[in-house]
This record gives sequence, structure tokens and C-alpha cells, in this order.
Amino acid sequence: GELCDVWQSRLEVDPDAATVLRELSATAPIGLVSNFDHPAHVKKVMRISGLGAYFQTVIISGEENIKKPDPQILLLACRRLNCSPAVSFYIGDSIVDYEAAVGAKMTPIIIRRAGQGEIENTRDTGSKYAESDYFLRKKHESGELRIIAGLNEIPAILREMKGSK
Repeated sequence: GELCDVWQSRLEVDPDAATVLRELSATAPIGLVSNFDHPAHVKKVMRISGLGAYFQTVIISGEENIKKPDPQILLLACRRLNCSPAVSFYIGDSIVDYEAAVGAKMTPIIIRRAGQGEIENTRDTGSKYAESDYFLRKKHESGELRIIAGLNEIPAILREMKGSK
């Protein structure tokens, strides 16, 4: 617990999270899928931040023994939310998130924030941030995924996706 608290003190919840989640949860069920080994910490952050209220399911790899890029963790979320992967999207920030979404046949949306750099999310691939960033940007250019700079872009993307279906 104490180590997680020290680690968390260096991170902050996205300031747009509550606004975006409030808007999205009014139109569709939302799940959180986390590759984290300490479920109690994830639940604590959700409680303290007040964001837990927006999620109909929270799936933590440390509880389920499934970890992204294994698509089964996202398919579990779809089953719990009673939704089809084909009409669902997954928002993440790493190549592992992209691989899991594609494997689950979900639409991947990847956040690449300004100033984001060599961070923990590359540990599951063994790749360097620059390598995974290049890979993801090429997938974006080919239309295989959407790259966004922040959560505040999500509502407009979803409206656009609904309009094209």
C-alpha cells in the first residue's frame, strides 16, 4: 500500500476525466480495465477521485489473472457490460492497449499526451517509448487506430463514429 501511495503521488488523474466520463456514461455503459497488480490501490484511487461512480465494471489484472495484451481481459469487460466488442472501443495509452483492442475486435483509441515519454506502459512489451510511438503513429496514419492528445476529444470522436455507422 505505501509503495503504491508514493508512486501515485507522482501521478495525477486526468483533469478532463470526470467531465468526459459523465458525458459518456449518460449514453453507454463504461468499464475500466487495468493492468495493475494491486487491486486495492486501483479501488482506492477510484474512490478518492470520485471516478468510480462512472464505471459499471472495473476489471483489474491482479484480480483476474489476465493481462493486456491478452484480449480476453477486454472481452471479459464486454461480457460484464453486455455489449458487443464490434461496436465498442477501448481507450489506452500504449502498444499493449492497441494489441488487446485489436485482438478483441474493438476499435482502439490511443492517447499520446504532450510531454508523454518513457513511462511504465512500455514494460509489458520490452519496447522503448519511441519505438512504440512510431508503431502507433504508423497505425494511425493507415487508419487502423485513432490517436488523440487528450480525453476531451473522445465525445466528438464517438459522435463521429455513430454518424458513420
